[in-house]
Amino acid sequence: MKLSRQNRSRLAWIKSFSKTSWRFEDYPLDYIDQGECPPNLPGRLQHKRWRADLVNWYAVSGLGDSKEAALADAKQKFADWKTSGEKMWRPGTGPGIVFAAKETPTRYPELSDDFIHKVLNLQWAWISDFSTLWDFHTENDNDAMYLRIGEIYGVDVSSVPNARLMDIFAEIMNQIGSFPEDPVLKAIRLTRDARDRHVAGLPALSWNPIVEP
Repeated sequence: MKLSRQNRSRLAWIKSFSKTSWRFEDYPLDYIDQGECPPNLPGRLQHKRWRADLVNWYAVSGLGDSKEAALADAKQKFADWKTSGEKMWRPGTGPGIVFAAKETPTRYPELSDDFIHKVLNLQWAWISDFSTLWDFHTENDNDAMYLRIGEIYGVDVSSVPNARLMDIFAEIMNQIGSFPEDPVLKAIRLTRDARDRHVAGLPALSWNPIVEP
C-alpha cells in the first residue's frame, strides 16, 4: 500500500538526518495527471499533461507531456536550484504555498475595489503586487480590458509593462490625481489629452475621440 504524502514526507525528513547533503532521489515524489488540455484554450493557458511534484517543495515541480518528461524537468529544476545558491529544503519539507505580497490594494483601497467591480466584473478578487490583467480573462490579448479601463477612468494603460495591476493603479492615480475623480476635472483632462494627441499626430483613442473645432 502506498504511503500518504504526509507519511512519505515524514519518512524522508527522518532519513535526511543521516546525510550531510541531499540528492534528488532523497525527496518524496508525486505524479499528478492534470488531464488533457482543451484544444480551444489560448496558447498561454495550455498546460502539460503531467506534473512531477517534490512533496512540499512545489517550486521545483516538473512539467511534461509524459511522466518521464515531467520527471526530467523536475530533475533539471532541482539541479538549477542547487547551483543557484538558494536555500536547499530538507527532504520532506519546503516553503509550502507562499502568497505574494498584497501592498498595492492597501495603497489604493477605493480604486482597487472599484476596479474589481467595474473592470473585472467581480464582486471580490485577491489582488497581489504581482497580479496582472492576464490573470482575469482567457483572451489572447488585453485589448478589451484596456478599452474598458479607458471608458471608465479615461486613462490609457496599454503601455504598462506586463499589464501588472500594481502599475496600472499607479498610472491611473498619476493621471486622475485623486479617486474618485471630479467629473468636471475629468472632462477638462480628457479634452486636453485628446488635443495633445491631435497636435502630436497620434491616433485618437476610441473612448476619447478628437472633437474638431
